[in-house]
Amino acid sequence: MMPSTPFTIDIRQGPDAKRETKDLEAAFARRSMMLVRRLLGEDRLIDLLRDETAASTKFWRKVSADSNGEWKAARIVLSPRGLTSRDFINWFIPAEGGMLPEQEKLAAHPEHWVVRPGTEPRTMTVLETLGDKPTLFSLSFTVVRADFVKDDPTFTTKMTARGFIEGGIQIIELYHQFKDHADGQGFDVDLAIYFPAACGEDVVECHRQHLLVEFSNWSKQAYEALKLV
Repeated sequence: MMPSTPFTIDIRQGPDAKRETKDLEAAFARRSMMLVRRLLGEDRLIDLLRDETAASTKFWRKVSADSNGEWKAARIVLSPRGLTSRDFINWFIPAEGGMLPEQEKLAAHPEHWVVRPGTEPRTMTVLETLGDKPTLFSLSFTVVRADFVKDDPTFTTKMTARGFIEGGIQIIELYHQFKDHADGQGFDVDLAIYFPAACGEDVVECHRQHLLVEFSNWSKQAYEALKLV
């Protein structure tokens, strides 16, 4: 007969690192994925996922057509402390424009497969999992605010970009907003990725989780980089 006690584990003697098991697992996963990415290289990764990205392109074409110009946002709000919004943005987007595809930034989420400079200024070629769909798209940072985004004028700094799949079909509107705390010791960031409305709530919720993982890691990376200056 199965025991009736709920499953738990007491760590009576463990590693010196005082971190949660899931945190350790995530660090190992990121390290493993970075090793695979480095050994395969960007072109082979794109070739490896070609069937998946072809299927996702079909999906995005259909939901774009079915959305009739309507969009829905995957949105979260975070409040990092220990650095300002300018500290973060200067680390994240250097003065020459575009997020440079350094390995540390790529490792912020295990499903960042490829991020590299695009063929046009201030663009990137991105292979990233959106929802459960590895998607190959171009991300342009040379855009202005779309009419459908929710703008908050109290968030004085904006980060905007627009993502397109093959054929010039837009699948992403990126609109992140930053506001420093009054004490100068942190900032609020309203993170929003808009998708064609017909994509489904599962895609939107998954990207909320995606944003939480990557921006939590990016904020910590920016803070640690600032301490080394």
